[in-house]
Amino acid sequence: MRPDKLRPVGRLGGVTYARVSGGYALARPAWKDLTEEEKALARWETVHSALVTADADGTAISTPD
Repeated sequence: MRPDKLRPVGRLGGVTYARVSGGYALARPAWKDLTEEEKALARWETVHSALVTADADGTAISTPD
């Protein structure tokens, strides 16, 4: 991809967007190499990110029953 030619835009959340001017690769750690604390945090973030929807300023606006 050539960001200088395509001038892509990414949605950050709410009504906030950002211009994408470049990219990079970041290796993901293997699950087996994480500590138990890191695994617990990853599980917590996965569950809780699906539970709350926030507006542009970060205020929670809905949570599922």
